[in-house]
Amino acid sequence: MKTAINILMTLLLMAAMAYHYTGQMWHEITGTAMFVLFVVHNALNYRWYRSLLKGKYNAARILMTVTNALLVIDILLLMLSGMSISFYVFKFLPDSVSLPSARSIHLIASYAGFLLISFHIGLHMRGVFGKIWNKIRLFSEKQKGLGFIRGLFVLLVAAACFYGIYAFKERNFWGYISGSTMFAFFDYSESPVWFFLDYAAIMLFMAVSAFLLQKLSAAGGRAVIIGIKRHVSAHKVRCSVIAGAVVLAVLFFFLFGASYVRRHFQTVNIDRAQAVSTERIDMKGKKGIIVYFTRVGNTAFAEGVDAVSSASLMTDGANLIGNSELLSEMIANATVFPVYAIKTKNKYSSSYTATVIEAGKDLRGERPVELEDDVPELSEYDTVILVYPLWWGTLPVAVQKFLTESRLEGKTLYSLVTHGGGGFGSALQDTPKWTAARVSNAALSVYDDEVTAALPKIVSWLEKIADN
Repeated sequence: MKTAINILMTLLLMAAMAYHYTGQMWHEITGTAMFVLFVVHNALNYRWYRSLLKGKYNAARILMTVTNALLVIDILLLMLSGMSISFYVFKFLPDSVSLPSARSIHLIASYAGFLLISFHIGLHMRGVFGKIWNKIRLFSEKQKGLGFIRGLFVLLVAAACFYGIYAFKERNFWGYISGSTMFAFFDYSESPVWFFLDYAAIMLFMAVSAFLLQKLSAAGGRAVIIGIKRHVSAHKVRCSVIAGAVVLAVLFFFLFGASYVRRHFQTVNIDRAQAVSTERIDMKGKKGIIVYFTRVGNTAFAEGVDAVSSASLMTDGANLIGNSELLSEMIANATVFPVYAIKTKNKYSSSYTATVIEAGKDLRGERPVELEDDVPELSEYDTVILVYPLWWGTLPVAVQKFLTESRLEGKTLYSLVTHGGGGFGSALQDTPKWTAARVSNAALSVYDDEVTAALPKIVSWLEKIADN
C-alpha cells in the first residue's frame, strides 16, 4: 500500500507542475489529492515521528530529519496558499491572505516542494531499490561479466543527471525559488514529452544527489573516497572510457543538442487570417480606438529568430506576433476601429525571463521607460479599448506612461488583459491612478493559451460594450 501511494503521489506531483496542460480546475483537484495522500503517507509512517526523540543522531539521520521537516513545512504552505487563491475546490472559503502574497508563496513553495520531494525520494532509494539490486545483482561483486552493462548504466544515469542540471537552469527553478521571478511562465505549445522529460531529469538529479550525499554521510567521506580510489585502480580502463564518454556527451549536448531541441521543437504557429476573421459588430455610434502593448516591437529579439515558443509570442510563418497584437486585430476586424501600438525607446530582452526582471525594474523606477512616439490626438474618440499583458500583477509601465501622457477626460476606457494565471491582478484598481478617463468595470481577461481561440469571447465582449 505504501509503495502504491508513493508512486501515485509522484505522478500527481508531475501533473501538478504541468499547470498549463491541466488548467486551473484540474490543477486544484490534483494538488488537493496529493495533499490528502501526503497526510495518509505521514499517518502510515507515524513510527518515524515517534522515534524522533530516541537514539543518536548521526550525519545521515540529521540529513533525513531536516529534509522531512522542510518538506512538511513546504507542503503546508503550499496547501494553505493554494486554498487562499482557489477558484474551484476551495472557492467557498474566505480569503486568508492577500492574493499577491498567496500567489508568491504558492509559486515558491511549488518549485521548492518539487525539489524537496525529489531529494526525499533519493534518501529512500536504497530501501526502495535495494530488493531490485539484490535480485538482478547488477552491482554485486560476485556477479561477473556485467562490466559493460554496469558502465552503460552509470553512463546513462550520469548523462540524465547532467541534463537535469541543464533543465533546472532552463526551467528557471532558481528564479522561482528565490522569488526573483514572481510569475510562472509556460510554453503552451511545448510538447508534453519535453516538459515531462525535463522534470523527470531534474527529479533524477535531485534523487541521485540525495542518495550519494546520504551514502557519503553514512559511510564517512574518507571511507567513500578510499572506496572510489580502490574501484578506479581496479578498473582503470573501464572508468577512463566511461568518464571520457560522459564528458564528450555533455559537451556535445550543451554545444549542439540543447539549442537544437529548444529551437526546432517548440514553436507556436497560427493561421493569422483565420484567427481574426469575423463579421462586423454594430457598435451603435461609438467612436473608438484600440491601443495595445505587446513584446513585438518592444523587444530586441536575437538575430535570426523567426519562430519563438512562448506564452506571449507566436508566428504566422513569416512574422512574430504578440498576444495583445493578435487580440487587437480581432477587435479591429469586428469594429473597424483604428489601432495604435505603444512602443518604447528602450527595448526589452529577447529572453522572457530577462524581460520579467526588466519589467520589475520598470515598476521600481530602476529602468527608464520612454515612449518612442508622441501619443496620438484622441479628441475625436469617446471609447478607448486598451489591450495589454499583466506584468507583475498590474499594468506595464509603458501602458501607464501612455495613460498619463494622453488626454482621456470624458472618455470611457475598456481594458482587455492577457495573463498566465493572474487574471486582472490589481490592474483594474490601479488604472484610475494613471488616467482621468472613466474606467469601465466591463473588462475582459484572456488566458495566454486561449488567445488564438479567443475570437468568440471577444465578439461577445464587444457586443456588451456596444450596449453599454
